[in-house]
Amino acid sequence: MPLIPKKEKQELGLPRYLRRGRPFLKLIPSATNLRFRGIKFELRNNAKTLLDIRHKRNLLEIPPMIFDEFLILFFFNCVAFEDFYAYCTKHITSYVFFMGCLLENEDDARLLCRKGIITNCIGSVNEISQFYKVIGTDSHFYLNASYLADVFEGVNEYSSRGWHAYWSVFKNTQLTYDTPRTCLSCCTGLTILLLTTLQAVFAVYAYYRPPK
Repeated sequence: MPLIPKKEKQELGLPRYLRRGRPFLKLIPSATNLRFRGIKFELRNNAKTLLDIRHKRNLLEIPPMIFDEFLILFFFNCVAFEDFYAYCTKHITSYVFFMGCLLENEDDARLLCRKGIITNCIGSVNEISQFYKVIGTDSHFYLNASYLADVFEGVNEYSSRGWHAYWSVFKNTQLTYDTPRTCLSCCTGLTILLLTTLQAVFAVYAYYRPPK
């Protein structure tokens, strides 16, 4: 289990009504959507546990996972145990829901496989995303009490506001080689906008500083 400082444990144990004022504490988008918003995924090789997920600005570090039949049975049993035994931590359930948010479809699973975060030993990448949809169907998950609450919040906050988020969306949706016409039209529009702005600046300058 990941080590959580005593102060964080006390905060995670607070009732929900005492933890208001955190608008970004919600489920995160899928891996491909986060990549469009500027989040980069990196393999965390030095992690001591599979659950030790870290987030810092635009970087999300996830320990490597070998997806095979053993892991499937292990997760199913752990989630079931945490769901019915009220006195244990819910770390496995939190991890499963976090990965389930990232792995919404085949493209998300394929992305994490390319990054080396997931080693697929079960077959189709579609089975990975389908597994996380099934395992979290009847489980109870409380985001406010999750040990990954700060990661959920940090990822949402970084990917939903700021110039870097808007630029990443624009770059990944418009400035791509797959859509050259769209890219050309955007560049043309930006050029016209820039020239219009320069024309307005020179007009204002000439008005206040007329030539002698």
